Amino acid sequence: MFYTDNPARDAENYYLEAEREVEKRPICEGCEEHIQDEYLYRIDGMVLCFDCMMEHIKDNYRERIEEE
Repeated sequence: MFYTDNPARDAENYYLEAEREVEKRPICEGCEEHIQDEYLYRIDGMVLCFDCMMEHIKDNYRERIEEE
């Protein structure tokens, strides 16, 4: 990216380019947002971000231990 003598325009271009890059990222099937982390999680065929992966695990795989 090159800079001009117009800082407002440069800032606008910077944020537009950043937004374009985010839009290239995969979309989480839990929150339907673009995943901006370095990793995604594929569980039961679903593409999830870290937060949704943790919720999915809690909702589907967590069990209370029954004490005797």
